[in-house]
Amino acid sequence: MPVLSERTEQILRHLVTDYITTASPVGSGALTEQHGLNVSAATVRNEMVKLEEDGFIHRPHVSAGGVPSDKGYRFFVESLPIEADLPGGARETLEIEIASVRREVEEWARTISSTVAELIGTVAFATPPMLRTFRVKQLELIHLQDTSALLVLILHGALVHKLLIPVAAPMPLEYLEHTRNRVASVVADRTAGEIEANMPRDMDALETDVIDSTLGVLRSEEARSTPRYEWRGLSELLAQPEFADSGQGREIVDVLEGGETLSAVTSNAPTDGSVGVYIGSEMGHEPMQSFTVIVCRYGRPGEPGGKVGLIGPTRLHYSLAMPVVRHAAALLGRLSAEVAPQGAA
Repeated sequence: MPVLSERTEQILRHLVTDYITTASPVGSGALTEQHGLNVSAATVRNEMVKLEEDGFIHRPHVSAGGVPSDKGYRFFVESLPIEADLPGGARETLEIEIASVRREVEEWARTISSTVAELIGTVAFATPPMLRTFRVKQLELIHLQDTSALLVLILHGALVHKLLIPVAAPMPLEYLEHTRNRVASVVADRTAGEIEANMPRDMDALETDVIDSTLGVLRSEEARSTPRYEWRGLSELLAQPEFADSGQGREIVDVLEGGETLSAVTSNAPTDGSVGVYIGSEMGHEPMQSFTVIVCRYGRPGEPGGKVGLIGPTRLHYSLAMPVVRHAAALLGRLSAEVAPQGAA
């Protein structure tokens, strides 16, 4: 990204802020008059020409003012404080609403998405708490009869699975114990992907069957844990000026109802509790070219968790939206930790 002078950065920040507020192209005269830049409108105009050449802004037509590009919004977002304070009114609203459903886990995602949507005036989404990855906590192999054994898998999160494992011939208890110990050394505290990456090459038929059965259980749990997005605020989003006369309403409904695009966009959300911001063309999904997605994960590693976020126009009030999403995720994270089952960690 080109290095901008202090004055050019200041002009770009003011231009982005003004456009977010007005939804109208911002001219050099307005910037000069409203922000006390202590330079002439002609100087500001020249700076805007440089910003356009570098791809930070564009003009709808030759005589129009400037409109931020995705690159301009990215610069603006990166210039915001990482831990910006959340206004007290928004903080209080979030905390009151989530406290009202504290004991109703199934209501958390619906309540937080509704509240964020109302605070920001756009679509907000949340997923209910669930384990993101699954690991084997304990494995037992129990003799049933000469032709079968019982595999008992206890996963982190207190999930228990029992499977019958056929055996070709009667096997002594000592051999089953040996198999159990050997397999446990391969699968204990590992995800399906980690198990596959560490598979020994000298396994016998029974060991292979037990490990394959374990992988099947883990993959099944992963498939079932695909998040269900609760979303609210579509009418608020479509009321924004840039969407009033466009056909993008159907596209965003498809994104929300299908879930695949939203899941793909949010899959790269940071895992350290920070907020991910994905602007327009950065997402690489055609239906999302005019939108910004802000998302934050909640829940500690090894415990149930999920995501909170919003979809808005690229002309979004980032300085409010980012801390709102971050605090909403923090609130759900605290509640999720309180109800995590013993042994989930």
